[in-house]
Amino acid sequence: MSRTFEAADTLGADTIVIHAGWYEPGGRPAAREEFHRFLDSYPDPRFTLENLPAVFRGRPMLGTTAEELVNLTDGRIQGFCLDFAHLYCAANCLRTPYSRALEPFRALNIRHFHLSNTEEDSIADHHLPLDYPGGGLPFPEVVRCIQARRILRFAGRGL
Repeated sequence: MSRTFEAADTLGADTIVIHAGWYEPGGRPAAREEFHRFLDSYPDPRFTLENLPAVFRGRPMLGTTAEELVNLTDGRIQGFCLDFAHLYCAANCLRTPYSRALEPFRALNIRHFHLSNTEEDSIADHHLPLDYPGGGLPFPEVVRCIQARRILRFAGRGL
């Protein structure tokens, strides 16, 4: 982490995007505790927590839903990065309609969007080009989400 902080300081970065990570099946409580220990050891106001797919290489992930992200931060991280493809994969894995999975993210302080495509009906994120022919990301919903955030941001600044 010292090298990460040094790089962020050198670049003048105001954001450091982090992931909560994965855990062995049955190890969710221990992984959550370890994430809290990490936050205790490395408090930094630049941290922005990104959502993850539900599974990666067969391992369950922490921070899949908006509710879980909020619970993981325990108030210690104020901003979030919404990765649309990760959410698409999580929604597929959890058999939740994408629009329903996306809705709770609208209430979060989203500082950044991560936009890439992934294969239709996939539970594995592949960071594919936006125009990938077999991509499944529902762009109309994604664009509406980004537009709504943009309108809120400008309204908040009085523009």
